[in-house]
Amino acid sequence: MVFKFSNTPPRYFICEVKNNNARLNKTITKSGGSQMSIRWIERNLKRGAFKTHEYLKVMVSGYENMLITVTTDGRIIKNELECTDTSVKVASIWAGKKK
Repeated sequence: MVFKFSNTPPRYFICEVKNNNARLNKTITKSGGSQMSIRWIERNLKRGAFKTHEYLKVMVSGYENMLITVTTDGRIIKNELECTDTSVKVASIWAGKKK
């Protein structure tokens, strides 16, 4: 999921949404990186729904990537990610209130 905001920085947020205990895939993919790594994101943006000029806008404007988890009790957890070219780890977590 990619969200675009009118104010910067970053202008774009690239989010992976998982439910409950699902985790990011740490296996190295065809992109040469694991899920949500820099290589994975850039390859999927380039090969996905974006046209070349949109892809370049995201790369030039900058983006923040994050993992969003929705728990069984309805909380939304924002996981900030530390990414390298090929790997990812959860850096910090913010959990919303229960509904």
